[in-house]
Amino acid sequence: MDDFNLMNDEEIIKTLAKRFEQVRIKNELSEVDVCKQGGTNKDAIHRFKNGKNINLKNFIAMMRGVGLLEELSNIFVSQTEYSPKPQVQKKTKKRVFKKNKDVNINDEFKWGDES
Repeated sequence: MDDFNLMNDEEIIKTLAKRFEQVRIKNELSEVDVCKQGGTNKDAIHRFKNGKNINLKNFIAMMRGVGLLEELSNIFVSQTEYSPKPQVQKKTKKRVFKKNKDVNINDEFKWGDES
């Protein structure tokens, strides 16, 4: 299995495109079949196969076209859902705030024209 952590974005796209093409051929689907079943176009498939960036909507349509749409449902699934041990339910954060480490509240305020 390829380690995406060791790849740049272009290498990941090429790897995914190669896997997509293998599935398409294994399922004996033409590119036209994928377009009809998924609702995408051949240009998106060709860009993807050539390692070019495509939009998420086209990627979803291509996954639908080869019958792998359900695989996308596992991408952001929390690890706790698969954990055999029951865990305490944590409140889900709605926002993330970064702490500004450069600001010191004890520093005296100075206007820009003071020396």
